[in-house]
Amino acid sequence: MAAIQPLLDQPDDQLPVLLAEVATRVARIPNIAPGPNAVTAEELQAALQASSAVILEAVHASEARVMAKINEESSLLMLRLHNSKCPYNTQLRYPAGIDSQYFPQNKIELYQIRGPACIQMAEALGMQPFPNNMNVESRREKIIEYLGAI
Repeated sequence: MAAIQPLLDQPDDQLPVLLAEVATRVARIPNIAPGPNAVTAEELQAALQASSAVILEAVHASEARVMAKINEESSLLMLRLHNSKCPYNTQLRYPAGIDSQYFPQNKIELYQIRGPACIQMAEALGMQPFPNNMNVESRREKIIEYLGAI
């Protein structure tokens, strides 16, 4: 722009020189200048639309994941509420479809769950796998928190 500014301050007869300077600068922009490698407006628009479609698809996928998580958490809300308020010797509730006969029946039993039982229970509940280095107490706490049995 610095090279063009003095030309702008000149009288109108300098307009052809100004246009030539602008044309020279435009020619320096790769793949946009007129020529065999020029990008047409239609190609540019198609590229922008394709990029927009990819972004929109990613947003929709993210939105679907968020909604699935919200629905999952909502479905657990009532059982968590029950489990959080029930006495230690009262029957725990589990998510629909879980055969709870093999799992702790109350908070007392849940607070005593050990090793492999934690892993099996977490898998059956559909929880994220525990890291290999996570100790039994931390695994148990995650299950208790998931069930709302705090």
